[in-house]
Amino acid sequence: MNTEHFYQWYKSLDEDPEYLAEDFKIEFAICVEKLMDKRGMNKSDLARLIESSPAYITKVLSGNTNLTIESMTKLSFAVGGKLHINVADRLDNFAWVNLPEKDDSSFRKNFFENESSLTWAKQNLESVA
Repeated sequence: MNTEHFYQWYKSLDEDPEYLAEDFKIEFAICVEKLMDKRGMNKSDLARLIESSPAYITKVLSGNTNLTIESMTKLSFAVGGKLHINVADRLDNFAWVNLPEKDDSSFRKNFFENESSLTWAKQNLESVA
């Protein structure tokens, strides 16, 4: 496989629903595991909280299970997180930004008083309103 052919194949994965579904499952598992680590939780702790088995948690964390929105929500809450689902136009560029905790006013003050932040927000959020 030459480089150009490989590049085209790799680029086409962004349009492959099966590939994207697998990627999202792995991304979800990584997020859950990060929050578990942050809170010092192990698989048994999480299994107990959602009334499941450690084997199920292993399956989830390896990306080897189809999850419902309900189970994703339950897992997210159990590790102290929130599930966010968003549908955006495929042609739009977007990114999630996790802001610090609500009481971190210094970050918010710096963000909202920064002229470049305000310019970016105005340019990018006007079309949403």
